[in-house]
Order: sequence, then structure tokens, then C-alpha cells
Amino acid sequence: MMLTESCKLRGLHHRNLLPITHVCIEEGEKPMVILPYMNWGNLKLFLRQCKLVEANNPQAISQQDLVHMAIQIACGMSYLARREVIHKDLAARNCVIDDTLQVKITDNALSRDLFPMDYHCLGDNENRPVRWMALESLVNNEFSSASDVICCDGLLLGLRSGGEAQVSAAGTVPNRVSRSPGGLRLTLLSQSRSIRRKVPVAALLKPVMDASYLTQRQQKHIRLPERRALGML
Repeated sequence: MMLTESCKLRGLHHRNLLPITHVCIEEGEKPMVILPYMNWGNLKLFLRQCKLVEANNPQAISQQDLVHMAIQIACGMSYLARREVIHKDLAARNCVIDDTLQVKITDNALSRDLFPMDYHCLGDNENRPVRWMALESLVNNEFSSASDVICCDGLLLGLRSGGEAQVSAAGTVPNRVSRSPGGLRLTLLSQSRSIRRKVPVAALLKPVMDASYLTQRQQKHIRLPERRALGML
């Protein structure tokens, strides 16, 4: 399963994707995969460290920086939709980040080992991220670029809550809005309401996030941990 999931993004080229570069298989040994280096590592762990960092840290990440991360993820998602590639597990735990705040989507080959509490078995001997899945994926095992966008809901909440979004506990959309830290939410662009349904749903995310980025006025800050605190030295 690890090799299958690791090869999900193989052959794709986009600035916001991180596909594997090589696979090493030796007889009698476990397979190894090689990925390009991203020096701040897993995005969920990075956000968690940002949340826990000491208040006197001189560095900070702004609310606009968080929106910019979301824009990058939306760009990667839109590319996947155009290539008709379904990720099935878009989440902060399946993204990586570097010290320039560049974010890349990667596969979910290692997520079950790194974040076992995020996955649950539904009786078919396969662990899935149940709390973040679309209804049609849970009930009928149907996946699409639209269901990837549903997963992205939890990702966006995670950006604002230190990587710990609990989508299932939020319930209805109004409840999710009220529980969103600072009430931050994205407004659907008026022109997007008239776009034909044949347009990939993921393609609508970037212009919405661009508008949010450009009109952002409130500068709330989350303390950014030093590289030493993140274990990067």
C-alpha cells in the first residue's frame, strides 16, 4: 500500500506538489522512497509547533501568510483536478513546508504511521481519515475532485487552529463558522455563482482565496518557532 500511495503523484510537475523522485527496493528489505528535501517538514507538525512556541519568540507568521499557504494548496489542488488525479486525503498532515513558507502537497504514504489517531477502520481492513471525508466517500466509497475539496475544509480549519481541526465536532456549516478561530471565513465570489458546473470545483478555490488575501486587513499573528525549536538544526 505504501508504494501505491507513494506513486500517486509520480510524473506530475507543479510548484505546489512534491512527488517522489526515486524508489529503492532490495530483496528481503522494506521499500524506501526518496522525496525532495523541505527543511521545515510536515505542515501539521509545523503548525502545531507554531501554536506551542514561547510568546517571546521574535518571529511571527501573519494571517495573510496563512491565507497564502491556503492559496498554494488551492493551486496544487486545481492542478490535480485538471490532470484528473484524485488525492483522497488532502490535509495538513499530507503537506510539507520550507523556510520560505512554500507549501507543497505530497502523498499520504506515511500519514497513517505519523498520525494514527487521524485514521479509523470502517470494517474493510483499511484505515481512512473518517472525520474529514465527504459523505459520498464514506457511504459509497466514491471519490472525486469535489470530495477532495470537502477534505480541504478540514485543512483550512487546521491552518487557523494549529493543525488540530476537528471537523466532525463542528457539525453544520453555521456551527463551523462560529467555531472558526477569529470568525475567519472565505466569501464566495459573486461571479463564481454563474460558472458552469463543468468547471472543476477545485478551480474555484484559488480566486476565492486570492480575494481574501488581497482584502485582508486584520493582522493577527501566530508566533513562529525558531528553527532550533522545530528540531531543524
